[in-house]
Amino acid sequence: MSQSSLVNRQWWANSSNYTVGRMDTIHGIVVHHAASTSLDSVGATFAQYGRGGSAHYGVKDGQVHQYVREEDTAWHCGNWDGNSCTIGIETVNSTGAPDWLVNDPTFEKLAYLCADIAARNNLGMVKFEPDGVYPTLSAHRDWSPTYCPGDYLYGKMYELQDKINAINYPAKAKLKWKELNPITIYLAGKEPTILYDFNHTHAENVKPVKEFKKGTEFEIKGECTNETIGKSYLVTTYSFDNKKTNGFNMSDLVAKEPEPDPPTPPEPDPPTPDPDPTVNILKKILEFIQHIIDLITKKQGE
Repeated sequence: MSQSSLVNRQWWANSSNYTVGRMDTIHGIVVHHAASTSLDSVGATFAQYGRGGSAHYGVKDGQVHQYVREEDTAWHCGNWDGNSCTIGIETVNSTGAPDWLVNDPTFEKLAYLCADIAARNNLGMVKFEPDGVYPTLSAHRDWSPTYCPGDYLYGKMYELQDKINAINYPAKAKLKWKELNPITIYLAGKEPTILYDFNHTHAENVKPVKEFKKGTEFEIKGECTNETIGKSYLVTTYSFDNKKTNGFNMSDLVAKEPEPDPPTPPEPDPPTPDPDPTVNILKKILEFIQHIIDLITKKQGE
């Protein structure tokens, strides 16, 4: 079984605090709050022998720590059936009692971690169901009598549900395709030049796909405007023909200057036409007659 690629640190729980293996498949995610403002304190607690509890992951700001592998059973629900079929996440608070708030960066990272877990474990679109038999998303207090995850975080469970689903099943952006005529060769104008996947409904979700060196040539057939975020991208012939939403920022490419036409070589002088053959014969006859006259004149003069 795979683990989350979002993990920054693996801080394994003591073997006395979880069960190796599972008696059931993973059906859902259970959200906790740490009742602490320190992420390291969560790992230190689960690493203690005989603590009697654990979770699979902990989150704070941009950090994700892992304590128990997903294929093993963390003791986090206070309910064995819940432990056996869920992944538990400790959410570190930004303030202490009595509010136990959770700041926006931590809540955002929690959503991305949940989305990653849901996608890898084929949970589909998650649904917060406090009374569900096998809820895909629930909180600690839905499994056992406890204050966890605090009123603040519990009040954001539907928002968390929507964020998770928006990450795994993003709404489609409104796209407008325009073919350029003629197809133009463009060059990457900077180092590096980024190819982006722009089919997103929020500009912050537009992600890089590949980097190219400055001067790389691209055959650009058209442009595509993501009208949802109000931005246009230059699209290669392949992407345009296949309606693949990968493109370049308009300002990152420069049109290639056309090659200059080679100089036209001078035309050769036309050949001198041969004279008329009849003229040549007459000329020779006249020359012969003149020769005879010259001979007769010379003879008479002797």
